[in-house]
Amino acid sequence: MVVRRSVVALSLLTLGACGQGFELSRSSGSWESYRGSYIRDDGRVADDGQQGISHSEGQGYAMVLAEAAGDRATFDRVWNWARRNLQIRDDALLAWKWDPETGSVIDENNATDADLMVAWALLRAARRWGASGYQSEAWRLLDDIRSRLIIESFVGPVLLPGTSGFIHDGVATINLSYWVFPALTELARLDPEGPWAAVRSSGLKLIDSAQFGSDALPADWLQLSDPPAPSPLFPPRFGFEALRIPLYASWDGLNRYPGLASLATFWEDNDKPPVWVNLDDGTWSARKFRPGAMTIRELLLAGDADAKDDKRNAASGNDYYDSTLLLLANLAADEQND
Repeated sequence: MVVRRSVVALSLLTLGACGQGFELSRSSGSWESYRGSYIRDDGRVADDGQQGISHSEGQGYAMVLAEAAGDRATFDRVWNWARRNLQIRDDALLAWKWDPETGSVIDENNATDADLMVAWALLRAARRWGASGYQSEAWRLLDDIRSRLIIESFVGPVLLPGTSGFIHDGVATINLSYWVFPALTELARLDPEGPWAAVRSSGLKLIDSAQFGSDALPADWLQLSDPPAPSPLFPPRFGFEALRIPLYASWDGLNRYPGLASLATFWEDNDKPPVWVNLDDGTWSARKFRPGAMTIRELLLAGDADAKDDKRNAASGNDYYDSTLLLLANLAADEQND
């Protein structure tokens, strides 16, 4: 363990010489507007699409965006709020849901994608600002992800969405949007003896096989059977969850990954895609993509970052989630070829 930490510290110093990516000076209007709309003075990120609740995912997204914008003050506020209010379990993982009406956590289960995003944000912050404290907090989270949330399967090690409630009768339910591919790629470089490269590989194998309905789209939630199937515990949809699969894949330079070809074709054939598609009966939502989702569509279809300056000038998102997707997609376009 000590050897691994030493290697990681050296790697972070080396990576610190790389380009800093998405800068506040190049996107100040978007970041400042987002910060003013959704991040409270104490660092709590409020989701206006869910009655103003806060969740670990939102804190993680905001930390990544604040680091990318070079906004350390906001980064620290958001992280400190998460530590005080969500890191209340008997491990380092974050409780996923906090209610402003009660002023407390109302679901202590974790969300693995959020824990991974927060850990990645902390490693990015350690690299940018040379603060070893961020790094040690990141590895506390990652050690618990490794020990509590990675299980073996027929495709290799996979991520459970949370520590509780995702294995029924010996069959796991998983969510492919929890594979934050650029984070896993960086972790595989920093910790080559860890499980991260294998987890990344398992995610790509599942993308290859998890294609359902007449348009061969990934489901929001998967039953980890062989072959995989849409989980019977959730609506059989490609929707708000699976939308992040092409975001994270594109961020990791996988725009042209063959397993995403059918999704790219579906989006190319639909200038204004529906927010969800029922994978059983082929029906579509009457609601259409908003700016954030449309930017993910363009990111996947572009195949490179040539259009990233235009993406930064895209219209503001309509609510918390879409605004978040918009900024994340802009950042992904900026970093995918770095």
